[in-house]
Amino acid sequence: MGVLMPAARKRKYSQRSTPARGEADGFLIETSQYAALAGLDRRVAEIEAEWGLGRLPHLIDGELGLRFQKAREALNDAIGSGDVGLIAQKAANALRGWEAVLEAAKAAGHKPEGDPDRVWLAETDEGRKVAVVRTPADAQAVPDGYQAYSLDEIGRLIDAQWSLPHAVKAAFPGATVSASKRLARGGDEVPF
Repeated sequence: MGVLMPAARKRKYSQRSTPARGEADGFLIETSQYAALAGLDRRVAEIEAEWGLGRLPHLIDGELGLRFQKAREALNDAIGSGDVGLIAQKAANALRGWEAVLEAAKAAGHKPEGDPDRVWLAETDEGRKVAVVRTPADAQAVPDGYQAYSLDEIGRLIDAQWSLPHAVKAAFPGATVSASKRLARGGDEVPF
């Protein structure tokens, strides 16, 4: 029995999150192969929860960056070969690479994304306390009593609920929302 990798992934194996079952781009990882990757996957998920998805490898360059990329490519090649022993070996090497990149980023003065400078607080007209954060990892810095919304969540809300204000802003660059009111279910308020 195998586990299908998500179709949205550009690489064969992303070293991030548990693969979903379902249709994919034709890349199948057998259960025994995935077991060889589980430790790496868990640690990368922990690192990316703190530092942000895909952010850490971009903070380093030079020889370490090149070695890190080669280790990732070697892991993908091993997965493609189907050799569980080779996958385990390359996964262990990739894990050492992630730890080295983490230490290099810290040594260079970079900080995780859960930084209080990445949190913006506001109170709505109805008195709701909200915090806008860049990523879900930044929500750890949100004070008690505030509900955090990541930029991705706000984008999804705009797509799902706020198409009219979005269209107005597109038609009138620089326009701002100065007030809003809740409409009755089903559409506009009747003015008479």
